[in-house]
Amino acid sequence: MPSTFIAIAATLSLVVSTLVAEETQHYPEDQWISWLHIDYPARFKLDPKSHQSEAKWWAKLDDPDSKLSVEINSYGFINNLDLLLTIPGLTRENYVEKLSADKRSMEEQISTDAKYKNVADYFKARILPKGSNASVHPGYERFIHQSKDSIVVYYLDGEASKKIYGICFQTLSFKFPEDSYSEHEKTITSIIESASPQYDTTRNPQ
Repeated sequence: MPSTFIAIAATLSLVVSTLVAEETQHYPEDQWISWLHIDYPARFKLDPKSHQSEAKWWAKLDDPDSKLSVEINSYGFINNLDLLLTIPGLTRENYVEKLSADKRSMEEQISTDAKYKNVADYFKARILPKGSNASVHPGYERFIHQSKDSIVVYYLDGEASKKIYGICFQTLSFKFPEDSYSEHEKTITSIIESASPQYDTTRNPQ
């Protein structure tokens, strides 16, 4: 396991009381309840292409003092067709014909024949990178995957194992020059610690 990966996992288990005090801002606005929310250093600049047109569920923040960037994607959708196509012999070319010939409902075929019977299983097998560090939180699971020039945090809906389609995950990505993680560790850690996905049951407690 890379030493930098071990470092971030250890750091995230501590209270971020050692960080240098710095003015922060919250993103996005609280009424954007379907978005992943974070607190970030006030010096960061919002990319003007954020949440525009086809990128309406995406936002990017850039650190003007370094080459660190942060991206939020609040629309992680898995279709029931994705699950159907894990049925042996079913392809994008023949699934319409085979579904029509089968008298069972789509739900029955998925529950009986599909390799992955819910979006949680599909996400963990087909989307989540291997070797990601996993932890459980109120309302969701969090997975952290790190490479030499990036960190991606995945937030999976705690109810995903009960669904066969839907918006079920969100991501928080950090990009930086290769092997420069140590320069950005405190900033990255504080943003990850502040993050609250749509599924966070502590965001708006009843």
